[in-house]
Amino acid sequence: MNFSLVVTELARLLLLLAGLLAVVACYGVVDVLSADVRGDWIAPAALGISSGVAVVVGSIMRWSARRARRRHGGGPGHLGRREAILLVAGSWVLGSVLAALPYWIWGVWIGEPGARSGFQSPVRCLFESISGLTTTGASVVADVEALPPAILLWRSTTQWVGGLGIVLLFVAVLPSLGVGGKRMFLAESTGPSPEGLRPHVRSTARVLWGFYLALTVAQVLLLMAFGLGVFDAVNHAFATVSTGGFSTRNASIAAFDSLGVEAVIVLFMLLGGVNFAIYDRLVKGRFDLCWKDTELRLYLGILAAASLVVAASLVLERSSITTVARTEVATTVPASLRASIFTVVSIMTTTGFSTADFDYFPVPAVAVVLVLMFIGGCAGSTAGGVKVIRAWIGARQLAGEVEREYRPSVVRPIRLGRRLVDPATVSSSIVLLLAAMIAILLGSFAVVVFESGRGLGGGTAFSAALSCLGNVGPGLGEVGAVEPYAVLGDRSLVVLSLLMLLGRLEFFAVLAIFTRSFWSRG
Repeated sequence: MNFSLVVTELARLLLLLAGLLAVVACYGVVDVLSADVRGDWIAPAALGISSGVAVVVGSIMRWSARRARRRHGGGPGHLGRREAILLVAGSWVLGSVLAALPYWIWGVWIGEPGARSGFQSPVRCLFESISGLTTTGASVVADVEALPPAILLWRSTTQWVGGLGIVLLFVAVLPSLGVGGKRMFLAESTGPSPEGLRPHVRSTARVLWGFYLALTVAQVLLLMAFGLGVFDAVNHAFATVSTGGFSTRNASIAAFDSLGVEAVIVLFMLLGGVNFAIYDRLVKGRFDLCWKDTELRLYLGILAAASLVVAASLVLERSSITTVARTEVATTVPASLRASIFTVVSIMTTTGFSTADFDYFPVPAVAVVLVLMFIGGCAGSTAGGVKVIRAWIGARQLAGEVEREYRPSVVRPIRLGRRLVDPATVSSSIVLLLAAMIAILLGSFAVVVFESGRGLGGGTAFSAALSCLGNVGPGLGEVGAVEPYAVLGDRSLVVLSLLMLLGRLEFFAVLAIFTRSFWSRG
């Protein structure tokens, strides 16, 4: 194991994140100077200090790694598969710790009002940062509007950076990784078979970030056209394109009460949940290949069917819809479609924005919401969940096994369009689906045990575990669309933080480092 190379690259990542912290700190300074509000200097100071800490620690790590290489008389070395896995896992852990530092500094310095912020302990700060970087959107903050603008912007920035992945950003801007960058890309990419857009992984990373940036800018402009200010537009664009879900308002998107704003956000949530390889095909004019994409058609079909089921259940079983802003809306067909489409798209893309409180939906609608949390978006997108393609492979495999019970000689291979899905991909998809189910059950059991003194319901614990593993954000009950995760104790938040990381890195890269053979020389 080439530890010096891993430490060197982690140091570079720290310096990269230090730059982002410095940019947000500068915004905080400008905001304070323009507003001239006494006491708000604490937020930009917390961000600036965090940036300085990252520079110091990163510099020490680089110096230590260089010294270790000189002692052993070697060069930088080769980034192999094990080093790539360790670097990916280490990047997310180290990045989460650094992203939590401004919350902790601000929460400690702010004194008594810090209890209101939710950042009372390092665990809660780390939960918020992991939720941001994994684009989960679960929060321990009860009063979001009480946070300083600089802290709000940092929360949204962590989601935007985590949307495509901090490692993908790393690969796009740093030239030193060489062939090792591809191993990192494959270790972090979501889905059973990430599709390269260019011959070289660095070119692929830059193309993906180009599409990502274009979508972000387009959404900012559209949201401003529908009446949002620059600050709200930027924050919500960061949280939408990344399918993250952090809002600057306590009532989430319901606070704006604007059909235009909701329509823009639905559109870009949809786009964020699509495999980014589709955009490359569109740019190249290969429209036929886009529509022939099996996963894209399944994705759109599930969204349409789920929206109709939820809308129908609202019209048939409820006299009113409870919004996140705690108003009641009559369940007319247009109002039901509006609430169902937004909720279904938000949950399936694992964004987690809310307009209606789905805790008050009829049972069939809630069941649909829970299933969508598990499925998630497309492979190669910013969305979480097990991915549409894996759910489809699992369903096809199950149907095949059922048919073989009465027609044992029949073998029906699974196809993606005209391409056969190889047995290794089928096997890994089934294993991940099983691992996800086990993790949800174990996670919900742990939360119930840890919260036994409070009498937390099993449904709330299950939805929290499902939501965090799927990187969705809101659950049901005490962690629902309008309730923060602040009601949970630190031990439960540690469990849910681990589930968020497992869901974002899709198990294997995280679990591999806990095996003995990973660290052996063989």
